[in-house]
Amino acid sequence: MGCIQNSFSYEQQKLINDKATKLHDQGVELQRQHRLVNAMGYYQEALQLRDSILNNSTSFKEIELRDNILEGIIKGNYNLGVSNLKLGLFEKAEVYFKTCLNKLSAFEKDWRFASPNRKARAHHSLGQLYQITRGIEESSSEYRLALSQYLNEGNLKKAADVYNDLGAVFASWRLPDSTIFYSQQSITEYEGLGLYAKTALPNQNMGYAFILMRNHKEALNRLDKALYQYREADKSFEKSNTHAKILHNKALALRLKRSLKMALETIDTAIYINAFSVQTPSSYLSLAKNYSNKADIYLDQGDLANAKNYYERSIFQYGEQTKPQDFPAFVMPPPAKIIGDKIGFIEAVAGLAKTFAAGGDYEQAMSTYREALKYFDAFRKDLRDKPSKIQLAHLTKQIFEAAISLSYKTKPEQAFQFAESSKSYALLEAVRHYKAFEVAGIDSKLLKEENELRREIAYLAHQEINTDSVTYKAELHEKRDALQSRLDELLEQLEDNERYQQLMSAPVMSSLAEIQQSVLDEQQTLVEYFVGVDSTYIFSISGKQGLTIHAVPVNQEMVKDRVTKLVKAILPKKNETQRVLSKKTTAKTPLSSEQTYAQEASWFYQKLLAPAIPKPTTVPQRLIIIPDDLLGYVPFDGLYSDYHQDTLSYSKYRFVAEDYAISYCYSVSLLKEMQAQQKALAKDGLLLYTYPEKSFQRQRNHLSDIFTSQWDKNKGFIVDMDEDHPKKSLHEQSKNYCYVHFSTHGELNDVEPNLSFLRMRTASGEELLLYLYEIYNTRLNAEMVVTSACETGIGRFFNGEGIMSLARGFSYAGARSIVTTLWSVQEAETYEILNLFYQYLGEGIPKDLALYKAKKEYLLNNPSVELNPYYWSGIIPIGNMAGLSL
Repeated sequence: MGCIQNSFSYEQQKLINDKATKLHDQGVELQRQHRLVNAMGYYQEALQLRDSILNNSTSFKEIELRDNILEGIIKGNYNLGVSNLKLGLFEKAEVYFKTCLNKLSAFEKDWRFASPNRKARAHHSLGQLYQITRGIEESSSEYRLALSQYLNEGNLKKAADVYNDLGAVFASWRLPDSTIFYSQQSITEYEGLGLYAKTALPNQNMGYAFILMRNHKEALNRLDKALYQYREADKSFEKSNTHAKILHNKALALRLKRSLKMALETIDTAIYINAFSVQTPSSYLSLAKNYSNKADIYLDQGDLANAKNYYERSIFQYGEQTKPQDFPAFVMPPPAKIIGDKIGFIEAVAGLAKTFAAGGDYEQAMSTYREALKYFDAFRKDLRDKPSKIQLAHLTKQIFEAAISLSYKTKPEQAFQFAESSKSYALLEAVRHYKAFEVAGIDSKLLKEENELRREIAYLAHQEINTDSVTYKAELHEKRDALQSRLDELLEQLEDNERYQQLMSAPVMSSLAEIQQSVLDEQQTLVEYFVGVDSTYIFSISGKQGLTIHAVPVNQEMVKDRVTKLVKAILPKKNETQRVLSKKTTAKTPLSSEQTYAQEASWFYQKLLAPAIPKPTTVPQRLIIIPDDLLGYVPFDGLYSDYHQDTLSYSKYRFVAEDYAISYCYSVSLLKEMQAQQKALAKDGLLLYTYPEKSFQRQRNHLSDIFTSQWDKNKGFIVDMDEDHPKKSLHEQSKNYCYVHFSTHGELNDVEPNLSFLRMRTASGEELLLYLYEIYNTRLNAEMVVTSACETGIGRFFNGEGIMSLARGFSYAGARSIVTTLWSVQEAETYEILNLFYQYLGEGIPKDLALYKAKKEYLLNNPSVELNPYYWSGIIPIGNMAGLSL
């Protein structure tokens, strides 16, 4: 055994700490000179000395000395993190920043040493790191925690810096509204402190935001203001990377304003600065962006040779991220090499494809588009947070559109695959994850733990956003970080499971023949939409006709305008709900909601549905609709297939629902997975939640009557969720039942979709909210989930992922099919249709046909005013439409 060393004396502590301070200060000076590797050697030596004091001291004679040692350890770890970050050694930087935060927590607990500003700086730098390596959610979370700490300490200058960085992270993900909001906050704080020169950076971010909003005049105004402020702040501004960044954005604004000669001169200055200023990974990445910007200018000028040259330089520079060298033979870099601004890299590859297309080399253009989309797939798999995955899909949609436009006439199946690749990746990934978990034979306890961890992480994030207490916010963040570390460990176990990885990486794209044979029934026609900036593409697939594509001159703005009118018109105003539609109007009379709806419903049918579907026959035609963009808000079976402008009675219109049985899904790939899902140990019973109000209880009694007469042979088919603990009951029991039904209130949150909820109440009267993020992390084995609640189907729209809704949450959780409502439903009409729906399901027919028959019976048996699509067309089926095996 070794000897136990005595505790250092006060003199030893002081002597060693003084030596550590000198070493640390030498490191700081070297860091100022950008000699970062040398600086880190001094920081590490100083840390070793201070760690030795702590490890060999049981007490301290002077609190001041002790705190100096503790703070030195914090500063040393922090500076090592900053140095590694500047050198592009991101994993090491993260270790040091997290060590810094862990030490602060330990010192506070063991020594009552607190340094809120040091903690804020560590979170701030982690935000800067995660802006490069992770995504929106994690970087902005760290920034917001730093912001709370700074504001609590009254450090307004640092708070302004964080506001600026928040603006920068949203700018890097091309989110102009958030960029402007945080940049303006930063400007306000700087100006309040009299730091007018500091407003250069937030003005630069705002300039870029206005470029994204196509307000080029205001963009140039902001960028010129940023240049002026920066000149005033730094007389050596001409060699600054910040100066180059402002010029880069100014060149972009000038190009979009068609001032191409001036744009070229401006970007050349930015390139010169970045090539010859202080060389860091950040400046090399900036150079890659500069080259792509210059290529864009050449492409607009029609100089294809130079455009190709600079796109290739940009792509090479993105991959190397080192000092520029003589341009070698062009080779695409592997995806793992692209760190930071993945979006800019994909845009450069797409620009190269566009250049080939402009020169008439369509084969090379298509090959390059495929390369761009290959990187898109790789990047979205690497991103950890859902908002970043969704935003990446949104920003690359124009690339999909260009690829579709180039291929739909000559290679229609390839065009369809491009459209399909743009949809619902996060949702498909989750469904495949659950399936792979089971098929690979992984212990079910791990899946249960994963779901619990994800629910708790989402809950803590929700709490963190909604508290103003800095202490509580930091505590929640620390807990969430610990849970995330455990979740990362669990996911690493999956990476070591070869069978799981094979299943997750297996191709998801089906060929046309596979779709016809294994996804569609003989009577079904699939209609998939791609709504682009310039055109809408309608893909129609059936067993008889194969694949047909219609390109129609309907763009995103037109769809937005028409859908807005349609949805506004379908929700009746209070003074119009009971009005019988029998009067004709004069030309001067404003259109009623019913007339507006009639016009819009007819327009959608004529422009976007009729060209792609078979003609009506005496038997119902079965359609599967895969909407895109805001078409997710359209109730297709409520459209008019026969509309005459002088007819104002709903009984005179011919609804699509009278000839077609319609179901929906988020993508063909997801539909295929939902059809292939197997019931795993699920009972043939229905798990039911009924909100304790008379109207919902009446529905519960109706359901009981139906199931008792048709399905419930043993009087135990319906199982109610525990009335004392309904949420807990759902999480524990949901995986055990084939059918789940919610009769309750629902509410959407368009600002933060994850906070949309279904309402629950315990037997004691306590109100509980079942949030969307909790539904995402619930495990289902359900053949079908029915939500007869207000507004469960429609949610906030995110490009690339479809409508974010409660119904989508149930798909994510593993339901094979969902019957849901698009808007706030009417009690009597909904009960009537759902009761008929369940009765027809009892006959064993497919779900879409059961709902078709229920709606058709409703249309035949109700007076004109109740034929308004508001009352019945908002009930929609999603997913696998196979009949139930009862």
